[in-house]
Amino acid sequence: MKNDWLKSAKSSTTGIEKLIDRSFLGSRGAKYRLISARERLKSLDHPLFYYLEVRGKVLGNITFCNRLNSGVSENYIRYFAFDPGFQQTKKRSDSNSNKKSKIRTLFNQLLDKDIYEKNDKYCYYAFVDQQNWKSLSMGETFGFQKIGKFSTTSFSRLNPKRRMEIKELTGSELDDYKLQLKHQYQKYNFFHPVNTDKGKVFAYLENGKMILAATFYPTDWEIKSLPGNNGELKMKILGKLPLLSRFFPNRIMSFLGMEGLICQQPHLINKFFESVLNQNDEKIIFIWADSQCEIVSSIKPFLKNGILSRFSKQEEANIIVKHNLNPDIYNQNPSYISAYDIS
Repeated sequence: MKNDWLKSAKSSTTGIEKLIDRSFLGSRGAKYRLISARERLKSLDHPLFYYLEVRGKVLGNITFCNRLNSGVSENYIRYFAFDPGFQQTKKRSDSNSNKKSKIRTLFNQLLDKDIYEKNDKYCYYAFVDQQNWKSLSMGETFGFQKIGKFSTTSFSRLNPKRRMEIKELTGSELDDYKLQLKHQYQKYNFFHPVNTDKGKVFAYLENGKMILAATFYPTDWEIKSLPGNNGELKMKILGKLPLLSRFFPNRIMSFLGMEGLICQQPHLINKFFESVLNQNDEKIIFIWADSQCEIVSSIKPFLKNGILSRFSKQEEANIIVKHNLNPDIYNQNPSYISAYDIS
């Protein structure tokens, strides 16, 4: 099916960048905008953009990232964004409705093979919350299935202190971290450490042995509303409170996204996280992890999340896939969640 308003590109266009730059993501009350969206678009691994352009304006975009895994093309759906005017369901034009129908049909056709045409075996995967799962009809319309759930955990300190001696890993120590990372997560679905070099790896060592280590990515969000009911109202109230407003001055929340945790002594996790915040002059760490991830689960009994967690509780969201492999292949193990991918 060919349409002059539906296009593809291997690099982002100005129109795609403008769309992503102004898009607020999330649902169930939480709404945020990635401030460095344009820079992130330029750093994606093997991206492929399908976008809807009408009269010179990009109204919709689906972005894929290609990762190879043992002869399987595992294609991550990084962005699924539409202009608010095009999304509206009330009083929408027949023209928009017709285009949406054609987009669904074309999207289905694209997902029935490896969109990169690299392998006969393919998988598409994405991370979506329950509300978007229903609104996008990912199961009924596009044939995706849920294989697991993941949750968001926050760690915050208004005045983080250096509680232990940590160091940023480079050279051979960084190589050692990557080897341990592969050994620890190699059985996880979608373990693709392609983003590690885009962040900084900090570690706590004892006699040269790696006790705690993780990759961190500095990120800035513009917060429109907080999770849960009355999210915008809560944001307005918290933004006026003397202490809590320091977490998001002028609605800007700066934080470190964390992934690739190696943890030999879970009871030291608070000292480690606080020291990382101190060294990076940040106040918040966010962790996204599969609910069945044993490594992250091991730190939760010891984790003292901080005051922000009282206002940022979120329900579990879904890990979804569509593939042409053994039906249960992705149901057997937890999935690796990259903070760089999801933030």
